[in-house]
Amino acid sequence: MEDYGRGSYESVGLTGTGQFNPLDFIQRSDVIIKLLAWVFSIVVFGCISSQGWYDGKCVYNDNHGACGYGTFVGVTAFLGLIAFIILAAILDNINNTEHRKLVVLADICFSGVLSFLWFVCFCFLTNQWSISAHKNNQNGAQAAIAFSFFSILIFIAVTLLGVRQYRLMLGDDFSSSYQTDVYQDTAITRQSPYLGPDSRGVTYQASGGGAYPFSGAQVTGSEPARPAQSSGYQQ
Repeated sequence: MEDYGRGSYESVGLTGTGQFNPLDFIQRSDVIIKLLAWVFSIVVFGCISSQGWYDGKCVYNDNHGACGYGTFVGVTAFLGLIAFIILAAILDNINNTEHRKLVVLADICFSGVLSFLWFVCFCFLTNQWSISAHKNNQNGAQAAIAFSFFSILIFIAVTLLGVRQYRLMLGDDFSSSYQTDVYQDTAITRQSPYLGPDSRGVTYQASGGGAYPFSGAQVTGSEPARPAQSSGYQQ
């Protein structure tokens, strides 16, 4: 199973040059969790739609708002997860780094909001079911409550995995920019030799009565000095 963080987008490279493998994609941990959340959302709005009504009334204490809210959250999670699973499949082929970050941030925001909505849904349905007078043979209504609770946990997990992936992206961007700066500085150093104090190729110029370095010759006036005949070090 491939990890959601570094392995999920480094497996094909950050430049979108990799090939999409459906088998490897569905084995990723983030995709498996999203598929489970997708199934849970189907269970919730499916149970409410099929067994949450009797004679046109909601089994949750005849509160139409409870049935409507549960159906709304389930359908929203169902459609949203489809969209983000598709985005996860094409994320590696998005060349723009900023666009990839926006996709991951949208995924984090969506999962965080759904975690809160599922929490409200669980509390709302549980409260209305506890005071409802229609509890006979209503297994579907109880299943909707149970899977609402499971959806809270699973969407929290999706949110945390998204945060982890985003932090890994930020770390990779920092590392890449740092290496690029180092390489550029090295190239500039190699291509720009020291040309002397006046930066015009003049490295040394004797004046007055000075002497050339490492030479016994003396300089008088502006006449260039000739190296002395000696067995020592010559210029």
